[in-house]
Amino acid sequence: MYKIKTTKLFDKRFANLKKIFDLSDDEATDATETLKYTMILLQRDGKLPSNKDDFDNINDPNGPYYDHKLTDEPWIGFNEYHILNDLLVVYYKVDSKKTIRFTTITTHDELRKGKLK
Repeated sequence: MYKIKTTKLFDKRFANLKKIFDLSDDEATDATETLKYTMILLQRDGKLPSNKDDFDNINDPNGPYYDHKLTDEPWIGFNEYHILNDLLVVYYKVDSKKTIRFTTITTHDELRKGKLK
């Protein structure tokens, strides 16, 4: 079991998903439910499910959330996964301490710029 921590930025964006990201009611509900579910999975398993053993989804080995490590500055060492097509969750995992810190919720454009509001 991993300990979950969140930043103030993550908490603010999570509480205001619909407004900040201009989501419809259905999108906001889907994003909220998916985020809560994935946080539970990460807390329990330290990772999100992949499709490597699911032959129906062989073309998507990273699973439905496309969880992967980020490789560009300033995000080297962080992970990112999708809760909607262009709505991403950034987190940092420390296996030795069994801790996951949710850093922010963002878009591809914001992530590429490197600075978050």
